[in-house]
Amino acid sequence: MSTDATKKLVYVANWKMNMPAIQSTEWFAKHYEALSELGRTERIVICPTVPALFPLYSMILAKEQQTIMLGAQDCSVHAGGPFTGQIAAEDLKAIGAQFCILGHSESRTLLADTSITVARKCARALEHYMLPIVCIGETAQERAAGNTLEVLEGQLEPVLKILTETMAPMNFIAYEPVWAIGSGVTPTPEEIAAVFDHLKNLIPANLPGLHLLYGGSVTSKNAPELKKIALLSGFLVGNASLDFQEFKKIVEC
Repeated sequence: MSTDATKKLVYVANWKMNMPAIQSTEWFAKHYEALSELGRTERIVICPTVPALFPLYSMILAKEQQTIMLGAQDCSVHAGGPFTGQIAAEDLKAIGAQFCILGHSESRTLLADTSITVARKCARALEHYMLPIVCIGETAQERAAGNTLEVLEGQLEPVLKILTETMAPMNFIAYEPVWAIGSGVTPTPEEIAAVFDHLKNLIPANLPGLHLLYGGSVTSKNAPELKKIALLSGFLVGNASLDFQEFKKIVEC
């Protein structure tokens, strides 16, 4: 749980394309009560594949107490139209997504997302009352060259412009070093704290409710130390979130 008893941390489970819809639904049904219990003290957000969103949403709606939230893993920059294969923010919201992960390094690398594209997607998500979780992070080469902060600033600048224009009440920035994702290696808490301090200084003072998350090889072993970072608001958890017992340990440690 949070090291500060008054501070609820956010735990975002990014399942990527690791579980088919049927398996996701079975996993969710099996662990629903335990997840709900975690959701009473912390904020739990599950981000499955799109086909699994509505079945999971239906399960939540059928319960009297709804302490689990859902998120999408991406959305289109377009509101609608002739864009085969894309999914509009409006549709994602309609099938249960309250959050939307944007700009993940896999989308930037494999789907050619740019910082401008991510900002446009952020605007779409906000139009339909989904909370964006905007991912930023440097590669190993950029880190070795000492360009981490410069890279993060470039990725964040157009997003901050959108957030400032909309003045949305709550948003999330997830610092996910590309070299840490799935590698089992993470920056030190001191390195993450330094990045968070820098990011905090970039955020306009009048921008409300902007939360800083960390993602990249988060486990129950490193989470206790990471939770000591003063500006940390939570985690974006990848592979470890597929194992319920491991995810539970991350939340409770």
